[in-house]
Amino acid sequence: MLRPRFVTYLALTVCCAAPTIAQHRVCLQGDERLVILAADGEIEWEMPWGEIHDLHVLPNGNIMVQRGTSEVVEIERTTRAVVWSYDAATSNGNAGKPVEVHSFEPLTNGNVRIAESGPARIIEIDRLGKLISEFPLTVQRPVVQPGTRVSRPHPNRDSRLMRSTPMGTVLVAHDMNGVVREYDSDGKVIWEYDVPMFGREPMGGQDPESFANGCFTALRLDNGNTLITTGNGHSALEVTPKMEVTWFLTRNELDGIQLASVTTLQVLTNGNYVIGNCHAGPDQPLLIEVDPKTKAVVWQLDRHADFGNDVSNSFVLDDGPEALLLAKAQRIHRAALTLDTHKDISTTLASPDYPDDPVGAARARLSQDPTVWGTNQVDFPKMRAGGLDVAFYIVYVGQGQLDDEGFARAREIALSKFDAIERMARRYPEHIEIAHTADDVERIAASGKLVACIGIENGYAMGTDLAAIEEFHKRGARYMSLTHNRHSQLGDSNTPEDVTLYGGLSELGRKAIEEMNRVGIMVDVSHAAETTTLQAIAHSKAPVIASHSGVDAIRLHGRNLSDAELLALKANGGVIQCVAFDSYVKGDGGRREFIARSREELGLPPQRGSQPVDESPETRQKLKQLRDLVTAFDAKIEKANVTHFADHIDHAVKLIGIDHVAISSDFDGGGGVQGWNHAGETFNVTLELVRRGYTAEQIEKLWSQNTLRVWRAVEQVAADLVKTKD
Repeated sequence: MLRPRFVTYLALTVCCAAPTIAQHRVCLQGDERLVILAADGEIEWEMPWGEIHDLHVLPNGNIMVQRGTSEVVEIERTTRAVVWSYDAATSNGNAGKPVEVHSFEPLTNGNVRIAESGPARIIEIDRLGKLISEFPLTVQRPVVQPGTRVSRPHPNRDSRLMRSTPMGTVLVAHDMNGVVREYDSDGKVIWEYDVPMFGREPMGGQDPESFANGCFTALRLDNGNTLITTGNGHSALEVTPKMEVTWFLTRNELDGIQLASVTTLQVLTNGNYVIGNCHAGPDQPLLIEVDPKTKAVVWQLDRHADFGNDVSNSFVLDDGPEALLLAKAQRIHRAALTLDTHKDISTTLASPDYPDDPVGAARARLSQDPTVWGTNQVDFPKMRAGGLDVAFYIVYVGQGQLDDEGFARAREIALSKFDAIERMARRYPEHIEIAHTADDVERIAASGKLVACIGIENGYAMGTDLAAIEEFHKRGARYMSLTHNRHSQLGDSNTPEDVTLYGGLSELGRKAIEEMNRVGIMVDVSHAAETTTLQAIAHSKAPVIASHSGVDAIRLHGRNLSDAELLALKANGGVIQCVAFDSYVKGDGGRREFIARSREELGLPPQRGSQPVDESPETRQKLKQLRDLVTAFDAKIEKANVTHFADHIDHAVKLIGIDHVAISSDFDGGGGVQGWNHAGETFNVTLELVRRGYTAEQIEKLWSQNTLRVWRAVEQVAADLVKTKD
């Protein structure tokens, strides 16, 4: 896997007239390629790419960038694959219209904000391309009469860069207008600044001899002022809210440097400004870091011979402690084999059968086709985007009646899910392969493919037929849980807590464990009662897992493991895969009780569906009141996030050691943890672990090596039992 080179940046004052080698780690586009330059000037990463106006390096190291004139894409750097894309020219009412995209922003909620030139609007979309919100841009252009303007959208010149402010407003540099406007969330212009001509006459073009008052970038500074680069105005300036210029950098003010089209703009943590010097010619730097207090050049990038004359945007990657931490986490995450032990599936996974109508077919594809960024929390693009290499695809059956009819129905459901997983691997062999051994996992991952493993959630699927366990193993199952919610034929579940059938394991449950040991299936105690868990651990000849559980010490919940269970797992050599399921990670602050109480106070039934649906205006009004109450309640409650999730990992590691803890998501059957709520956000877990001081070796153990160790131990026990029998 790719291991980015990293050299700590040292700020040096240099002679402006002498070419210098990069002392910043920088991402840029130039000479028909997208590049990351290491701090020593060596090319660390590159791929072919056309001209751009905007780019963002995401926290996970992926790059969000333009492709062509209207498309925004996310690139996963290790594979150089486009894992997400949105084409403004064909989406959300733009088909057939002239439209270009020159700027966009990834938002903290996972959505993307895009400035559309031509339609003259700012939109927010989710990752499925759904329009969440929009507001119009004011795109007035000057006409012949002095001082007058008319609304005249232009697909190439409506806007250059758009950037959010700390107050939630949006600054837009309107290139052709020569105006920076600040918009609120409703699209109202609350501040604007006309970039002055400084007494000069306009002269068309982009080279150093041209001149205009176009603008490329505007950023809101901590002091409330706005920093602007003027494109072919050859300058940068800082203006107050009252539009007073407090700082100004002109074309020939830097010794030995001539500014041409001043484009990219980045404010570093040390307070310095990095500005782009596009179209400046072979003897001029592409990027310049300036101390705004002294206007001294402390760094410049002289690579015209390598990247040409059109480097319009760039991003310094090693700016400050947080950037260094991100770079470290990115390196660790790329080098690690990442494995999630629990991803639920539908029987329609990878099914080619879609409804006949186009709308229905498109909707079905988002849930059935794993090759598109769809509605599931896990699909191939999200796995690539988040750097998730391996997932256990789960053959889950809900708990039903403990009789022949119930067992037969459970077996039917289980086999249909085996079929779905096999169909996925068969239809998309270039993307994914099923692993049958721990060695397979590492081999497939090393080949560059994603890895699918198979686990069974709820031994109810086997009925009373012990021979089914070997059948499941032949189909690829490598772990099976004894229970789900409600007691199974194999043992007591964690629910209901006040009723027991067996006092732990049933006699059939003990025999099932023995058979799992014999064929090489890991015993999974997630969802089991504490008595069942402790008895299963004691009875198994091989290490045991808890494939998706939290810890009681952090969040007391029937689905989580007590310290006694954790210590028993350690003694057994087993592993708990801490789960990122919101209600197991953190309490909901009494949300359920609040909803029940609110429904009662409003005169609504205890739960929807318990009575015939009442569509009366009065009931609809009450339901709206309920939604408003719940929204207000939710706004006051801190949601479970990656920090809370890592608290579970921390406790388990401190109690039973780093070798007995791993990671799972319960995606597409749960999740809900902010920061890791789909596979595309997987890097955030590694980042939080790095923040807490975990080493690369420890993180690799948590992500995969501990689970693979147990898997290999189970394989060895099975092999030994065969030898003993012989």
